[in-house]
Amino acid sequence: MVVVSRLVIVAVIIFSRQVVTRGPFMEVSGEEQHGGTLLDILTQWDGTWYRYIAERGYASPMPAVATAFFPVYPLAVRGVTFIVRDLQLASVLVSNGCLIAAALLLKKLLRLDYDEAVCRRAIVFLLFNPVSFFFSTAHTESMFLLLSVGALLAARQGRWLGTGFCGALLTATRPPGLLIVAPLLTEHLIQWRERGAAVRRILQPRLLWLGLVPVGLALYFFYCYMARGDWLAPIHAQDVWQKKLTWPWRSFLWSENFSLAEVPLYQAIVGAAIALIAAGFFLRIRASYSVYAVVAILFYLAWGTLDALPRFLSVLFPIHLALALISTRWRWSYEPLLALSVALLAYCTVLFANAYQMT
Repeated sequence: MVVVSRLVIVAVIIFSRQVVTRGPFMEVSGEEQHGGTLLDILTQWDGTWYRYIAERGYASPMPAVATAFFPVYPLAVRGVTFIVRDLQLASVLVSNGCLIAAALLLKKLLRLDYDEAVCRRAIVFLLFNPVSFFFSTAHTESMFLLLSVGALLAARQGRWLGTGFCGALLTATRPPGLLIVAPLLTEHLIQWRERGAAVRRILQPRLLWLGLVPVGLALYFFYCYMARGDWLAPIHAQDVWQKKLTWPWRSFLWSENFSLAEVPLYQAIVGAAIALIAAGFFLRIRASYSVYAVVAILFYLAWGTLDALPRFLSVLFPIHLALALISTRWRWSYEPLLALSVALLAYCTVLFANAYQMT
């Protein structure tokens, strides 16, 4: 499924480049800095920044805005570059390697509760979600998915040191990684209840391992202080995108700092995600997974814009699990749901490949 989904994406990119007029975001995407090859397209937008960071680090003369892009992904790219000697190729290899590992771990996690059919369909919906191409580009989505699934799987297996380690890497990959604490605490409460332990046993030493989760973020802030003299440089760098706290429904209905032409598409994708998260409660998805999805979508909608929301939500595996459960309960729905997802994937891939706003 990984291979098939990636071949579909590559085919759409190559074909669309022959027939689709270029959009208005050639300069913003960074595409004009490249030669227009497949690797150039897969490493545009944020990929340009990650490539520069992997090559030059964060210290001056790198612009201060570079600190908005967290270090674990570019460090992995830099490590692979020692072998392949090409930053673009290394970026794509890291992303796709993380995708394969994430799919394997997710299937292992879902097998703890569901049969093979549900597990397979969840992976299929993950790989063919409308913005699945971001898992293979120079973005952090596949790494973020790998680490979040790894943290939850380790918690389910009672390996809380591994949970803390994955959480630390997660917060050093993207700041929303801190949200993983909510589902991990929920998972702890679920396991406490399943064991039928006394109330006094709620607080256990293993919870101390969750203290590792913010360590990744703290170490990055300390590095920014050493390199640039500003502890909060990553937060100050976010001012470029002019995000501000607001009510989630305002972000959904009246998104700011965003191309009006793309609002209906983004609203449709985000609206479908919200509906599937709500459906997860009725489908009795494990509470820790539902908490993860709810906390994440509320956080992402709290910043006044829909920009990048489809790719942020693509890593929320409970959404794909809900689709899998729906399609196994009502078997006739599997093919229509998958066909719709693939059609949206093709459309969004065309936008991404041809310099339209798809971030």
